[in-house]
Formats: sequence, C-alpha cells, structure tokens
Amino acid sequence: MNPLKPKLFRSTIILMYIIAGFWVLFAAAWLFRDSDYRYFYAVNGLGAAILIALFAHFLNKGRRWAWYATLIFAILNITLTITDQMGWFDLAYLVPAIPLLVMTMLIKKQPTTTDPQDELLYSVDENDNVLGKVTRREAHSNPNIIQRTVTVFIRDQRNNILITKRSATKDTYANHWGIGLGGHVGYGKKYLETAVQELKEEANISVDPNDLKDLGKILVRLPGESEFWQTYQYHLKNDALSPNSEEIDQIKFVSLKELGEMLINAKVKWKGQVKLLYNILLKNDVSKASHS
Repeated sequence: MNPLKPKLFRSTIILMYIIAGFWVLFAAAWLFRDSDYRYFYAVNGLGAAILIALFAHFLNKGRRWAWYATLIFAILNITLTITDQMGWFDLAYLVPAIPLLVMTMLIKKQPTTTDPQDELLYSVDENDNVLGKVTRREAHSNPNIIQRTVTVFIRDQRNNILITKRSATKDTYANHWGIGLGGHVGYGKKYLETAVQELKEEANISVDPNDLKDLGKILVRLPGESEFWQTYQYHLKNDALSPNSEEIDQIKFVSLKELGEMLINAKVKWKGQVKLLYNILLKNDVSKASHS
C-alpha cells in the first residue's frame, strides 16, 4: 500500500511520535497535580502515548488496520472532549486528536499500491558493491540507500521506442510516463535475470537473455531514492505485447525525435530523471550510425 509520498509519510510518522511524547508529558503533569483523579488521568495519558506510538509503528509497516485504529482513536478523543465540561485543561486532549484525525484522513485518501512494500532489494555502494538488503519501503524513503533496477528499451520493426504510462497504483511516479520496461532487482537475483523476468511480468514478452543488448549502467539520484539503472535494448520480433494493468496504464511507440519533443513538453508528466535514459538511447543511435 501507499500511505503518502515518502517525505510526507516520514513527517507524518515523526509527528505521531511527537504526539505520543505529548501524552507522556500530559501524564507526568497529572502526577504533580493535587487531585484525586491524578493517577486516573496519568494512566490514561500514558496509555494514549503507548497506543499512538504503536499506531505510528504499524503505519510505518504499512498495516491498513492502523489507519482505522488511529482514526477511531482521534474521533473518540474529540467526541469525549466536546461532550465533557470542556474546561481549559480538557482542551489538551484536542492537541493530539485533531492532527491525528487529519493525518489518517489524508492517508486514507491515497490510492493503494500493488507494489509489495516488504519486497527485499539490494543495498549497494556507489561502486555497486553489495552492502546488504533492504525492503522496498526503506529504499523508497531514504535517498542514501542505493538500490538496483533494470530498464529495457523496446524497439519495434520500424525502430520506434516503446514508452509506457505507469499505472495509478505504482508506489512511485504513478500516472507518469517512462521509457521502456523494467523494475527493481530483487535480493538474490541478477540484473539480466531481472530484465527477462520484468519483460514477462509487465508485457508478457518471453525473451532469450542473449537477445538483450547491454547498454550500460548509471547511478541516478532521485528526490526520495537512489538507484543504479542497468539498461538493455530488445528488438521485437513477432512478439505481441500484453501490458499488465497493475503496472502499465498505456503504451505507445514513438520515434527518437518524437520522444525528444515529448520530453520538453511541460504537459507530459515523466518519471524522474528520464532524460538520462533518452541520452543513453541517443548515444547508442549515434554510435550505431558511426559504425555503419
């Protein structure tokens, strides 16, 4: 599932932990009050702190039930405050309740994603040496983590290039256009193996690995993540493309010239740093022409 854009989601989780801290202070304040109810309110405040911290933890894990639990807690909190005597000290309940209500409503409005957030990926250094493994969720929320991906440029019989519009359920760059097909390299898998797998999964194209031409690898820094893009090129034979609707919304074949014009068209939304892929295609065509 896709809670919020990575940066906003991280801010939401941090704010929830801050709110949990507020409740700890609320509980501590009651312990020092001269009241017969001080232990009652202190325990309630501590309980609220624990609940909100747990909600934040499980929201971060992508658990849908945590959305509803947080929302119900916030609504209950506001309702009890309004229906009570509403003394000035009682208004303290609204401080954490209102932002919790707003945040969970924002999260609920986001489309769910078909991308598995617990999928294990490689974590590598700037030389593509393996450091360990990370989840997809972690890789997409920390630009200091470098992951591995593949992109396969697809050419038709007229040498036009396949461009694809990503589906609304992608966890990054939903409804944006990209060049070719591809995806993340799962932990334990190789670049070439993944390229073959992605062609089958995204467009039902079965290929011999030897038919994929290696066009090189680049390190790309995006706003919320960092990736190695290993690029390949494949020329369609008699392949019939059957796009996977969970991955792709639209497909189109365009010439290199048309692609260049689309890239500078502000009305077309593109996946981040897609011009780097265009440059690889351009360089490959120039190199090919010079050797003809």
